[in-house]
Amino acid sequence: MTRPVPRHPTVTRWRALALLAAAILLAGCELATGTVRTATRLQDAGISNPNLHYNDGVATLEYDADPNPLDARAEQDRAAAIIWRNLPFRIDRITVIGDGGAFPSRRDYPRALLEQQLGPRPAGLDRSVTDIARRATLIAVAVALVLMVLIVVVILLVMRAVRARPTPQPADA
Repeated sequence: MTRPVPRHPTVTRWRALALLAAAILLAGCELATGTVRTATRLQDAGISNPNLHYNDGVATLEYDADPNPLDARAEQDRAAAIIWRNLPFRIDRITVIGDGGAFPSRRDYPRALLEQQLGPRPAGLDRSVTDIARRATLIAVAVALVLMVLIVVVILLVMRAVRARPTPQPADA
C-alpha cells in the first residue's frame, strides 16, 4: 500500500483564493443584477437613458430629463421612488441628475425625506454590500464542501472497486 502524497501548502492557498474569488464574483453579480433590474424598471417608467450607480449608501441616477422643468421635476420624484422601492442595497441618499439640455437639474433625496414621502422600504432591500459578500462567501464555502464530499465518495468507490477485483492467477502452461 502506498502512502498518499502530502498536500503542498500552495495548493491549499490556491483553493482558498479560488473560494474568495468565487465569493467576490457572486457578490459582484448580485450588485450588478440589482442595479440592472432597477435601471430596467426606470426605463419601463419612462425615465429616458438611465445611468444608475451605487456607492456606499448613495444611489446616483443620471438620465436625459424632459425639457419641460415641471415634467422633469415629476420625473425626478418618480425615479427616486422607483429606486427607493427596488434597489436592493442600503440607501442613505438618492441623487437624481437630469440632463435637460440648457437646464440640467440635480436633486438630492435624503433617507429621512424618502421615508417620510414614500414610507419604509420593502422588506429585505436594505442590505449592505458586506452582507451580500458574506452571503456569497457562505454559498461558495457550501459549494466547496459539497464538492469535497463528492470527491471523497468517488475516491472511496474507486478504492472499493479496485479491492473487490479478484487477484489474477498465473496462467498454467
